[in-house]
Amino acid sequence: MSTSKESFSKCSQAEKTYETYKGSLLLFLGEGNFSFSTSIALSLSSALSSLNCCLIATDYIPELKTELETLEKVGESHNHKPAEDKATLVLKKNVSTLKSLGHQLFFDVDATKLHEHDGILKALKCFSNIFIIFNFPHVKSKKMKIGLNRDLLRDFFMSCDNLLHCISTDDDDSEFVKGITPVVSLCAGQSGIPEVDAKARCWGDSWQVNDMAAHGNFVCTQISNFEDWDLFALSKSCASESFQTYQSSYYRLQNAVSFTTKDVLTFTYQHRKHISPNNTNRLDSMLKFRTAKDEEILGNKVLRDFHEIFSSNLIILEEIRSASQSFQDFMKTSEPDPYHLRPYHHILKLNSVSNNQISAYLKDESLKVIKLDSDEICVKFASDPTRLPVTVGVMAEECPILYIDRLLDLKYNFDYRLIMSDSFASGKQHNLYPHTHEFHISFWLNEKFTMDKFIEVILNVHGLMLKTLEFVEEYVNLSQGRKSTCWRIQVESLDLPLSRLTAHQLYLQLRQELADRLGLEVR
Repeated sequence: MSTSKESFSKCSQAEKTYETYKGSLLLFLGEGNFSFSTSIALSLSSALSSLNCCLIATDYIPELKTELETLEKVGESHNHKPAEDKATLVLKKNVSTLKSLGHQLFFDVDATKLHEHDGILKALKCFSNIFIIFNFPHVKSKKMKIGLNRDLLRDFFMSCDNLLHCISTDDDDSEFVKGITPVVSLCAGQSGIPEVDAKARCWGDSWQVNDMAAHGNFVCTQISNFEDWDLFALSKSCASESFQTYQSSYYRLQNAVSFTTKDVLTFTYQHRKHISPNNTNRLDSMLKFRTAKDEEILGNKVLRDFHEIFSSNLIILEEIRSASQSFQDFMKTSEPDPYHLRPYHHILKLNSVSNNQISAYLKDESLKVIKLDSDEICVKFASDPTRLPVTVGVMAEECPILYIDRLLDLKYNFDYRLIMSDSFASGKQHNLYPHTHEFHISFWLNEKFTMDKFIEVILNVHGLMLKTLEFVEEYVNLSQGRKSTCWRIQVESLDLPLSRLTAHQLYLQLRQELADRLGLEVR
């Protein structure tokens, strides 16, 4: 039985992979010895043809291009060919194999200038979906300077962005809707994402791949082990036992040394719209739930549990304006409640609710539903007695109101901002492991300052990108009779690309807005 289930699973996965790459162009960059593209081309030769899928393998080896052009002119019988090492022979064999299969090859493709290559531009205009596969990108230097590798990734993603604009012009008569999907594979420890990397490094000692991708307006939507990446996994399953699998090469420019594929991660990216630092009215444009019936909202798979457990006594699902918090109360809070930063709460209004219903929804033995008083419905952490209870609802005129965003946080560790994001509304995959950018801002207080106005200005600038706002310290200048405060701001984007450069531009915009709208003297 297990064998049949496993076969069915593999069959389903194969069908999904076929559908993903149907009618697509596979563009391989930095191929080195061209063994990866050769392995894909040989094992999937019939599949590529039936799917109307084209393969282009490239690298930046001008000297090889010159040599091959010379050989074509004088013939293979040229008597003055120098002796070649094993690695060169393997490279030329793979090149010959790809050509015999009818695939295109380019030996003068700079991964940071894809949009300037005429051959690439011409080929890409004929396909609706383009997958750009870049395995083990690195600067060709024996001295491994991480900063240069980050620059390579940044410029590669920016070139992909430019390439998308080049092949999707307004006067393009093509019937295809252009889409570019970069796929990047990195060795263990290089990504800068400790949550998934087997060899976690500090941020400054990594390639910061997601942050570099944001420079080109790309967000990470899928992460997999290199061996399990759908296209590579499919090629291995289709290959015969005698088939020689992919062998990486050129580690630190050494032909005989390979990149280890152990714990290698493959990152897939999607293009998203650019974040404009000049938009200072994000609070009003933030995507919010409108008052709606349960079937219109709770049909979403993330919220389906609400429907199953609470639909019997559901009155309405709606949004309410968050209660304001005073500056003094904010500073006194030892553990700032992130919910005060939310301009709206999404609420579930019920006829009645029991502790058992909430417990059934949370499905976590470490969470215990309690009522601290007659007005608040709270959840206590049995596994951590020192952690403060979280208010998940209130009693209003004997009618319980539950806060959906807080319940989602408790059950799924689900960031409330996803509910209000474009990704959630459109069903797109949200940005996986976005980098959090942190800034500090200090200013002298004046009579116009209130906590509500301060948060409103921040939300107008950052919108859903605002992750946390934390009071750091207060400074009093006795001689001038003035008081200054310092705040720590963390921003990240769950569905749009937010690079360090854009985050800094938003920070500068915030300083300007605080001065213009509240008359604050920013230090």
